[in-house]
Amino acid sequence: MEPDMPGYKNERGTVKEYEGKETTKLSRRGEIEDLLSQLIHQQVQAKRKKHMQQLAIIRNEIKKHRYLVHHAKRVHDALRKFTKIR
Repeated sequence: MEPDMPGYKNERGTVKEYEGKETTKLSRRGEIEDLLSQLIHQQVQAKRKKHMQQLAIIRNEIKKHRYLVHHAKRVHDALRKFTKIR
């Protein structure tokens, strides 16, 4: 894809374009954190109702999303050195 086409993504997938607005993964960080808080709430509910299988699935999801939040921060820090993030 050409860089000026909508939906352009570089090799690492760090820069995307949504409706002409350039964003970084950090903009998704808020979405991921919202998802995390929902998952943590579900975890508490599953624990209370003693749904152990469900609890294991939710815990794995939480681990995955925590990594994404951390990764988004690292990408943002790396990009800040090279570009001006609006």
